[in-house]
Amino acid sequence: MIAVVFLFQYIIAPANFGNFLFSTSNAVFYNPALISDKFHFSAIYGELYSIPGLNFFSSSISFKRVSLGAQVVNEEDFYVNSINLGYSFPFQNELRIGISGELKQLFVENKSEVTDGFGLGAGFVIPYSTSLVFGFALHNVLVTDKTIFGPGEIALSSKARISGDLTIFFDALYDAGSKVSYRLSLNYKIWENLKLMGGLSSTPASYYLGLTFRDFIKFSYSTSLHPYLGLSHFVELRL
Repeated sequence: MIAVVFLFQYIIAPANFGNFLFSTSNAVFYNPALISDKFHFSAIYGELYSIPGLNFFSSSISFKRVSLGAQVVNEEDFYVNSINLGYSFPFQNELRIGISGELKQLFVENKSEVTDGFGLGAGFVIPYSTSLVFGFALHNVLVTDKTIFGPGEIALSSKARISGDLTIFFDALYDAGSKVSYRLSLNYKIWENLKLMGGLSSTPASYYLGLTFRDFIKFSYSTSLHPYLGLSHFVELRL
């Protein structure tokens, strides 16, 4: 159960159809420096690892560099929910900085026993050129309860536009437990409003594949395959 709680910050990544440190609509959870001036709304639902009753829901809304988000992981014997608030601001040329706070609750023992915790996060976005951008994020900083937050984490990321149709993303994450994990993914535009997404990650060890359609709204579906835990399924609606 606790392993699922710790993995939640990775679980949502495939639902973002690419590098989760460059997901604007979910920036408040992973890199608050990406919170933009424009209006964004996102809702994601996932069924996890072919395990009956294990699912999550995530939603966020942002405007004028302020973002509010909520996440829930639910299972028969426990659930975890969190509320996130973030803010971003420009700093020297194209550099952007963001800060966030998270209030998290863990309900166990038939969901009657409650553990609360609070933690901070921070992020930076550094454009190197029009086709190459770097990101940096700190997760689980100054947490009040490591039982539900896990160890502190440093995340480095990059986004490279290879052509007008192909973009490649890469994440490297290092936590205070001396564990390193990686994620590689790509977006390829098949037609004007349709993109193919694919990738792999080391934690959890999974392969991802998805499609996204964008018109006045954005609708996406993806699936991930874990060699032992099976398939996960994700749908996202974004405005």
